[in-house]
Amino acid sequence: MKKKTYSKKPQYKQGEKLGTVEKIQSKHEEIAQRIIDSLEANVIPWKKPWTALPAQNLFSRKEYRGINQMLLSLIPTKYPFFFTFQQAKEHGGHIIKGSKSIPVYFYKPLTYLDNKQPIKEDGSANEKSWFMMKQFQVFTIEQCEGIQVEQFIDPVIDFEPVLKAENLVKAWLESQKMEVLGAQGAAYSPSKDYLLMPAENMFHSVDAYYSTMFHEMIHSTGHSSRLNRDGFNPETYHTRKSKGYAFEELIAEFGAAMLASYCGVDTSLEEGQSTAYIKGWLEVFKADPQIAYKAASKAQAAVDFILNATGFNAFGEEETETEQKIGA
Repeated sequence: MKKKTYSKKPQYKQGEKLGTVEKIQSKHEEIAQRIIDSLEANVIPWKKPWTALPAQNLFSRKEYRGINQMLLSLIPTKYPFFFTFQQAKEHGGHIIKGSKSIPVYFYKPLTYLDNKQPIKEDGSANEKSWFMMKQFQVFTIEQCEGIQVEQFIDPVIDFEPVLKAENLVKAWLESQKMEVLGAQGAAYSPSKDYLLMPAENMFHSVDAYYSTMFHEMIHSTGHSSRLNRDGFNPETYHTRKSKGYAFEELIAEFGAAMLASYCGVDTSLEEGQSTAYIKGWLEVFKADPQIAYKAASKAQAAVDFILNATGFNAFGEEETETEQKIGA
C-alpha cells in the first residue's frame, strides 16, 4: 500500500518569531522536557555514541549548532541529515502524511536604541538588549519519499577519529602553552592554568581518554585570559556545593560531546556508571528548564574558541548568515 504524502504545506509557520517572554519560556521548558524524557529513559543525549557526522542539513550541509545539535541527536534516524518541508519539495521529495516535524531553534541577541532615555554623560545613546527566538520545523529522510540520500553523501568517509582527536588536543595545548600533569583524577586548575589527567593506559578505552580530555579542555576556556565565562569562579567552580557548579559542569559535558562528535570519539558511558549520574542531572533540569539552552550556547562558544585557536575548521558559517537558506 502506497504511503500518503502531503499535497499542501503543513499549517505551521517556518521561522515564527517567539517574541513574548511567555512563549520563549514555554520553548525552554519544552527543550528541558525532551532532555528529561531522554534521561528518564536512561539515554544521555550528550553521552551517546556519535556518528562521524554531526546533525546537519541534507542539502546545504550546514551543521546545526548549540542545543539543536544535541536535540537532533535524540532523533531515531539512520542518517543525521535533516531538511525543511520546502527543501524536500524543491528536490522532488514528498513528506509522508502523518509525519511529525522536529522543532529546531534560532536564538539571536539584538540591541536597539532607547530614545525615551536621555543621552548619557559621555554623549552616547542608551542601548537596550533583548533576545529573538525563532522556531523552524525539519524532517528526517525516513519521513520523506522521492529522495535518495546517497546522492548527497560521500560513499566513503575518509576519517581518522583517534588521530584527529590527538591532533586537536596537541594543538590546543601548544596554542595555549598549557601543560598536562599526571594525577589520579582528571581536573583543570584555573589558578595555575594546567590540566590534570591520569596516564593514558589507566583509562578503560581510548575514547574515554579523549572524552575526559575534551571535558577539561572546555573548562579551560572559561579562564579570564580566554572567554572569561560569567560565573566561572577559579576558587569554587569545581566545588559541588558552590553556586554555578552544575552550570559549568553542563557546559563542559555539552562541549566535550560536541568536540567528540567533531573528532568521531564515542562518548557513551559504561554500563553501571550512569544511574546516579542521570539522577543528578534530572534534578538539575527539573529545577531550571532554561539551563540546557544556556549551557549549550556557552558550550558552543567554547568549542568555537578551541577550534579557531587551533586552526581547525569550526562547525561552519554563523547561523545568522544561513537562516533564510536552510530554515534553521
